[in-house]
Amino acid sequence: MSSLDSIGSSLIAAAGGGTGQFDVESIATGLAEADVLAKRMHLDERQEKTDATVSALGKLKSALSTFVTNSGTLQNMDSLLAYQISSSDEKVLAATTSQSASVGIYDVEVTQLAKAHSIYSGSFTALTDSVGTGTLNFQFGTAGTPFVVNPDRSVGSVIISSTNNTLEGVRDAVNGAGIGVRAAVVNDGGGYRLTFSSMTTGAKNSLQLTTVDSDGNDTDTSGLSRLRFDDTVSNMTQSSAGQDASLKVNGLTVSSETNTVSGAIAGVELTLLAADAGKSKTLSISNDTAALKENIQWFVEDINALKNEIGALNAYDTVTGEMGELRGDSLLRGLIRQVDSIIGGVVSNVNGELNSLSSIGITRSRDLSGTLLLDENKLDAALKSNFEDVAKVFAATTVPTDSLVKTASFTDKTKVGEYGVNITQLATKGALIPAAVITDPAAPVVNANNDTFMVRVDGTLSTTITLTQKTYSSSSALAAEIQSKINGDKYLKGAGKSVTVTFDSVANQFTFTSNRYGSTSSVDIVSVESATESANLGLSVATGVVGVDVAGTINGAAASGSGQHLSSDVGDSNGLKVQITGGATGSRGSVKVSRGYMDQLVVALSGYTESKGLISNRESTLNDLVQDYAEQRVALDEKYEEALSGYREKFTLLNALLGDLETQRESMAATFEGMFGNN
Repeated sequence: MSSLDSIGSSLIAAAGGGTGQFDVESIATGLAEADVLAKRMHLDERQEKTDATVSALGKLKSALSTFVTNSGTLQNMDSLLAYQISSSDEKVLAATTSQSASVGIYDVEVTQLAKAHSIYSGSFTALTDSVGTGTLNFQFGTAGTPFVVNPDRSVGSVIISSTNNTLEGVRDAVNGAGIGVRAAVVNDGGGYRLTFSSMTTGAKNSLQLTTVDSDGNDTDTSGLSRLRFDDTVSNMTQSSAGQDASLKVNGLTVSSETNTVSGAIAGVELTLLAADAGKSKTLSISNDTAALKENIQWFVEDINALKNEIGALNAYDTVTGEMGELRGDSLLRGLIRQVDSIIGGVVSNVNGELNSLSSIGITRSRDLSGTLLLDENKLDAALKSNFEDVAKVFAATTVPTDSLVKTASFTDKTKVGEYGVNITQLATKGALIPAAVITDPAAPVVNANNDTFMVRVDGTLSTTITLTQKTYSSSSALAAEIQSKINGDKYLKGAGKSVTVTFDSVANQFTFTSNRYGSTSSVDIVSVESATESANLGLSVATGVVGVDVAGTINGAAASGSGQHLSSDVGDSNGLKVQITGGATGSRGSVKVSRGYMDQLVVALSGYTESKGLISNRESTLNDLVQDYAEQRVALDEKYEEALSGYREKFTLLNALLGDLETQRESMAATFEGMFGNN
């Protein structure tokens, strides 16, 4: 073979051209992957780091949330100021306490339990017996002649038609009406009797039942009127009189409509279980120091667990060089500084010497971990000397200097400080005094010409109010009837609107007063039946005086008034809302705001864990990066496919060219062989 033939053959053979050895796909794939390899590796590294950071932030958020959940009760004084209360006879008397209770020992004698009023009908032969049709009107009040309507209880009306006029039907209709009356059918061996019981105990919650009988007679013993029971007609029989509970506390007689008695002892709710007249029981109230101590012990453990979790995320091993997932992260550094600053500070605006963790026996260890240590002996001494001040070390507190100024609420924005309250206008209720003067105040008569009217209370229009037609024992009794019927109106009751109705015996006029304070408070009479007849009853169409909101300043800046509530919207007192329950205009003292350690920690950590907090914002940014990485991968895939296509095309052409060269080589080789032979 000639030298030229040898050279050409070597080049073509080396490339594998013109043969099956030339793998275009492998060469094109390898070169295309090489084009994107560096970028893919860099992207994988960034993805791995971002995923690790997202995972670490999840651990951090979980640790912070767990700490707040476990120790959050320390933020609230109501949770911390617990009391131990014991009764010497738990079969007769039990009790619970609130934050306003005081340590002490009380003698309590339960002389009488409260009972609910019950009545029963005459005998029927079957559950399906017809009772009659019409309307049952239930009222609540004090039994007697006359029956004294309880103005604070509304009238309940139940319509009885041909679809529900059996014993069972009446029972179910009354129970389904939700009017505070429980109905039942009882077989006493001689027949079936319908019973009605007030669902509320107490003498003022006895039942009066009047009827509007479809047969036209509301007093006889046939039809629906056989269920009538009032101060003039008693077609039902009383089985149990409504009565108040009676007890003595340290020798002083106390009465209550229910067997749950609040207010007799400040901050204590008594539950009367049985009467035991003549025998005093001892009620002992003491500070629950064990519960508060346990909460503080858990706080120390929980804060140490949190610091350990944070420490692991920020760790650095000097031997191996390994680092925590958030080592050097600005968010974690800020969190560590904030937590250490809170724990190492003092609680401002509290009285006494107990204003730091160290003052109650909690100190930091001297190693780098900074974990907390608890001296139980020092804590026990602090709890014994001043139980309430220990609680203030942890909780948020507000203390108004004026007893008629109550703290309604305050927010995370409210800073520690003492804020003056000045009132320029007290809140008032909307009120109406109709011009009409009642003509017979001693015995007012409601008849068919003056028994209906309509009112608008706090902007809500009533249905037609219908009074019971009768001669009332006094105008005060009629005022109670009017109040009860208005407050029982379905529209007003559904909207939470109500009034108080009183009678002025000097002016012989009624006064209607909304039970709401402020500029949304009003009472108007929008219609009456016969103008003349209604005027004789003291009712006339009239527009009342609208109430006003409280006005004034908090911390020297104008505050927003709504009803009795005054809210600060600016400055250090921002978020503080107080209720002015009475008193006069002018300076009303101050409200001192203090924030204990747990409250400060909850507020600070919430800034990290809440839905739009620092961690969530950071996670959102990282998730955007993850999305960006995904888009970059798509772009790299597209670049790879584009390069692969290009390389395929080029090397396919090269292979074809090499094939042609091989063919030419073989042709030239044959030609040379013919020309030169084997010479």
